[in-house]
Formats: sequence, C-alpha cells, structure tokens
Amino acid sequence: MFAVLNIVAICVMIIYNVVVVLTFLRLHMSKHLNGSPSLDRRLSVSGVVGSSTTPGTVIRGRRHSDMEAQVI
Repeated sequence: MFAVLNIVAICVMIIYNVVVVLTFLRLHMSKHLNGSPSLDRRLSVSGVVGSSTTPGTVIRGRRHSDMEAQVI
C-alpha cells in the first residue's frame, strides 16, 4: 500500500515537472521570437502587420517605437 502511494506521488511529481519545463520552454521561445529582428519581416510578408484583430499581431508601445527611432 505504501509503495503504491510512493509510486503515484513520484508519477505526479514527474508529470508536474514536465508541465513546468514545457511552460518555461514556451515562454523562452515566445520571448526569443518577440525579440527577433526578423519578426517584422515575417509579419509583413504574411500580411499581418496593420491588422489589430489578428492574434499574431505585435503591438509595440510608444516608448519602444521611440527607442527604435533613436537607434535608426
């Protein structure tokens, strides 16, 4: 009985650890993708830029746009 409880607890911990790792990887990939300089090109090629209702649209704040203008 005690052994079965330990095995179940270990399985639950492994499942939750896998979920956490997948969440971190997805967060890392989304930050990496949002920071990519080629994102604007990909969005403009796919025709997404300018439509604010599309889920993949990147909305940048005024401060970010000002920083880009200073860099250019």
